[in-house]
Amino acid sequence: MAAVAVIDIGKSRTRLGVHDAAGHLICRWERDSPALTVGAITMPDLEACEAWLVAHLALAAARAPLTAIVPVAHGAGAVWLNARGEPTFALDYEHPLPAHIQAEHDRDRDRFDQTFSPRLPAGLNLAVQLAFADSIGVTGQWLPLAQYWAMRLAGEPACEVTSLGCHTDLWRPAEGVWSDHARRRGRDRGAPVLRGAHEVLGGAGGALARAAGLDHRIAVHVGAHDSNAAFWGVCAAPALEGRAFTLLSTGTWFVAMRRARDGQCLACLDPERDMLANVDPTGRPVPSARFMGGREMAQIAGSTRIACTLEDLTWAVRSGAMVGPCRTPGTGPFPGGSDAGIGPSPSTPGQAAAIALLHGAAVSAAMIERLSPPGESVVIEGRFAQETRLAGVLAALSPARAIKVVNGPAGPELGALHLAGMGVGGPTLDHAEALALDLSDWHARWLDLAEARQRAIP
Repeated sequence: MAAVAVIDIGKSRTRLGVHDAAGHLICRWERDSPALTVGAITMPDLEACEAWLVAHLALAAARAPLTAIVPVAHGAGAVWLNARGEPTFALDYEHPLPAHIQAEHDRDRDRFDQTFSPRLPAGLNLAVQLAFADSIGVTGQWLPLAQYWAMRLAGEPACEVTSLGCHTDLWRPAEGVWSDHARRRGRDRGAPVLRGAHEVLGGAGGALARAAGLDHRIAVHVGAHDSNAAFWGVCAAPALEGRAFTLLSTGTWFVAMRRARDGQCLACLDPERDMLANVDPTGRPVPSARFMGGREMAQIAGSTRIACTLEDLTWAVRSGAMVGPCRTPGTGPFPGGSDAGIGPSPSTPGQAAAIALLHGAAVSAAMIERLSPPGESVVIEGRFAQETRLAGVLAALSPARAIKVVNGPAGPELGALHLAGMGVGGPTLDHAEALALDLSDWHARWLDLAEARQRAIP
């Protein structure tokens, strides 16, 4: 019986899931994705992550006959290698970068209508990380994060378009070529050969695979950017065949990604509102918008568990309790950044969670409103798809759109199984009923607050 292991390197959590040929989950493990500080630089802890993967891939191989491994990873991540293929440098994308590096990049980056990559804070544009690495003398080949883990498993380097096409400033999604900026800086020459996300990079003969005792005949696939893998999996849903829809992928980031009927229309994208073009595994541009939804909701609620009752939501709506969007400066549809609240303060964890949930749904509705026309379906997948009332609140805020929720596993793992050619089919979707609470006055006040604070940005 064939089994596929999916390695999912997220900004907040790292997961390893094993699925059988029908896509059923056999086993899964997960851990935090901690960063570490080396000198004054914040980096992902690659060594600790590899040690964890070695131990748990060995467990996975003992539980099921692995035939393939597919890595997926968050965007804005890269790892530099020495001549022996060992990691020498990586950067946490939230690490603040020197002003002169940022200014120099601003002078040299391409226009938005070429890269469809908005200018983002810190190292969220991968090209700025590359410039910073140059400035401190980092040399050697660099790989996108998903392909780094593929290399550690297979021993072969590669680049891939979903990783290059997610707000990097390095790619031109409409043409499917390196950006002019990337060519001027020699980034195309410093990167390994481009391979498809679905391609087999090689057998499991790399250092990580050997340490885990894996059979060298296990196929290691090139892998993909996590949000694009999630999009790819949901595109296979039978209910969406031939239809335009917007996916709302939820985790640390909430990413809205639209599949249009008339091709991938990019005209609606506004770089001042954190809108961009992602790239799907076939190389086609995907109009997108995003904000740091999971993190912001956890900050507001004081917990990663957003648990509230209808009574809690009723209190928040009727009292006018809300916080200003978006809390993460430089991101989201209101990138001015504000954590100021209005209305009464919550007195219980449930009330705090209600404010957080309303915030997440309202920002999501604002993204979707800018990204897709009324009448198209919105599909929610990921961490917040079923464990909260997010779908019901979003349906109440967006009455012109049908809100659907992925029933069962989806996310990057399902997309990764499709990339491995497992033929597991697409997910089923459940219709979400609107919350039985009138949100119109609350939503109007929230929108007024959001736009007023956006206009106040110098």
